[in-house]
Amino acid sequence: MLINWKFARKMNKLKKRRGHFWLDRYKCIPVESDEYCLALMRYINRNPLRAKMITECGEWKWSGYHYYANGEPNDLITPHTCYLGLSRDPEKRKKEYTSFVNTTMNGEEDQKDPKMSQAQDLGSRWFNVHLKKLRENLMKK
Repeated sequence: MLINWKFARKMNKLKKRRGHFWLDRYKCIPVESDEYCLALMRYINRNPLRAKMITECGEWKWSGYHYYANGEPNDLITPHTCYLGLSRDPEKRKKEYTSFVNTTMNGEEDQKDPKMSQAQDLGSRWFNVHLKKLRENLMKK
């Protein structure tokens, strides 16, 4: 804990900013369907683009985009079934994914979305209510 505080303090002084260096820890959230999963994958892969750290998705070297869109090996990634469902043909699947991530419906879609970045789960209203009830029941035990 002290290391994080000291690091944040040093970086904030260097960058002339305030606040925590790492705002949130890794999150693992339930996702209801393949559509929501793909939307979340697109959202994550476009984060550095939205932050204006890059001009194209493939430029961010730590992104899973390289694995999914280009087929670059990555021992840290197990392909998600929603990705595998895009096509049986690996080359077509990569093209479908690339097209999906790089095509936005409107400018609003490429804004930071609290629904994606702050959600405890992603899905329909029924899915969200059902998971909330499950969590409440687990907390009672």
